[in-house]
Amino acid sequence: MTSLVENGRYAFLSLFFNGVKVKDEDLQDYLMSFAYNDGYSGQADDITINLDDREGRWIKGWVPVIGDEIKAEIVTWHWDKAGEKKKLPCGKFYLKSFTYAGRVVTMEASALPVEGNSSKQEKRSKSWEKIKLQTVAIEIANRAKLKLVYESSSNPTYDRLDQTEQTDFEFLLDLAQREGITLKVSGSKLIMFDEETYEKKDPVMPIELGISNVLDYSFEMNSESAAYGSCEVVYTAPKTKTSKSKTIKGSYKLPKAVSLPVLRVNEQVDTVSEANRLAKNRLREQNKKSGLARITLEGNTSIAAGQTIEIKGWGYFDGKYIIENANHNIDATSAYATDIQIRKVLGW
Repeated sequence: MTSLVENGRYAFLSLFFNGVKVKDEDLQDYLMSFAYNDGYSGQADDITINLDDREGRWIKGWVPVIGDEIKAEIVTWHWDKAGEKKKLPCGKFYLKSFTYAGRVVTMEASALPVEGNSSKQEKRSKSWEKIKLQTVAIEIANRAKLKLVYESSSNPTYDRLDQTEQTDFEFLLDLAQREGITLKVSGSKLIMFDEETYEKKDPVMPIELGISNVLDYSFEMNSESAAYGSCEVVYTAPKTKTSKSKTIKGSYKLPKAVSLPVLRVNEQVDTVSEANRLAKNRLREQNKKSGLARITLEGNTSIAAGQTIEIKGWGYFDGKYIIENANHNIDATSAYATDIQIRKVLGW
């Protein structure tokens, strides 16, 4: 199956199982749909493949095995101009489920290796003292059978860290969010990077209403997602045998934040500098909810999560946005399309 449109434009899928390319004739005639989800904070990239197994080949000689390595690639021909060929390497995935229902085979695969699933499923308790964030991340990545890619300029040291009945990913994601760091799993890698740095990058493209190939869109405003002007962190450390009870305070205020509400946070912090960092990053987490949108475009192999784009032609909603999720879809009944979830960059 290829995703055909007018004037000879088309997109198709290439698959490799355990390093061996699936023959085009064994795939295209049976492929019903393919979706590649390029995730963002706290997510692992994943793919979903639906096949019409009318001849029973995918449950006999071709049946895959849980844990199989799958590489996927979307290829377009003549998509933007005649004679042009483009590719979107989706990455490396590991088969996590195989379903057969009504002669339809559905395979789901994740960038997280099967043997690393315990990082998302198994709760554990552990304590560290005088430990850096990157050191904890290396330990968790190793347990998940992933390679750590640490691209943050911030690597704070903690006097003490306690992981209490949490999965590794829950624990690390919370730590990362407290420090303004984004975490995702892609291509057998655990990637951590400064979200604020990515927001400052130049837009990769404009998306303009009436000019760009927009198929659908929605922009959201609601009272619960209203932006806050400042954040105050207050934590009272309990009295111990060796120390008195003490209160630690931190804050962060936006410039020109007039008549905006205050976000109040009560979370454990050990120092004022940590409280100030937490105030800024909890304010960022909250205010990210106030500029959300979704746009569906004709398929675009150059779009990826973490890129910034310039939105034009929607009036009030115009501005610079960051892509939080990009979903690339090939379907037997419709053309290749890319659905993106975006939010306005905060600028601070």
